[in-house]
Amino acid sequence: MNKRKAVIALCVLTLGTGAFAFSGQSHNAVSFTQPDRSVSKENPIPHPSPQPAQNNAALQDNQTQAVSAQPPDTTIPKHVVYGILFHEMAAFKKKAEEKEQQGEDGSFLRKHHRNKAKLNDKHAATLDRIAADTEHEVAKVDAEAKRIIDAARARHMHGKLMEGEALPAPPPELSFRQHQRDTIILRGRDQLHAVLGDKEFQRFDKHVQQEITDKVKPIKPLKGHPKDPGERDKN
Repeated sequence: MNKRKAVIALCVLTLGTGAFAFSGQSHNAVSFTQPDRSVSKENPIPHPSPQPAQNNAALQDNQTQAVSAQPPDTTIPKHVVYGILFHEMAAFKKKAEEKEQQGEDGSFLRKHHRNKAKLNDKHAATLDRIAADTEHEVAKVDAEAKRIIDAARARHMHGKLMEGEALPAPPPELSFRQHQRDTIILRGRDQLHAVLGDKEFQRFDKHVQQEITDKVKPIKPLKGHPKDPGERDKN
């Protein structure tokens, strides 16, 4: 039993490093190294003149007060929660297959999410199918996004900008891929809702929200990026 718990903990720990919103890839697409702004022969662009210490202190105080006045938003968007769930299930299934190929028991990994959520056989089978189908579709979108990001980076040798060159904006195609990815995940969630029914899905959704919240730390979304697809349409 302890060995099984250790395997599950290792799987969760490994997945924790990949629990991020897709918009992070968009940001990384333009994460190029800029030249040092200090004046030199190699870097003729001067660094902005520093503000007086007293002005800096006042500015810092104002910024601190502004941040303190706003309560932190700890809500994790639904497409992130279920994206993590579906990806985690796919990873557990892969690990189970590896153990079974070695002649070991992998059933505890296959049944982990079912047992944690206390699902019956029918609902567990539905969750497995929807998770696998959704993860497969998301993987195709991620592969296309990687191609776009790689192409953007290839336009700048060694990931560096020319002197005086402004930091480029993320490729516009990534915004579409972001929306496409989130929509696929939410469609999987809606399919699960339809099969489980309102009462059972409400119980399951509450469980999943708590499980994921305990595993990840939400980050502030990029300015102008909605928490969930279609959020702008609700206003």
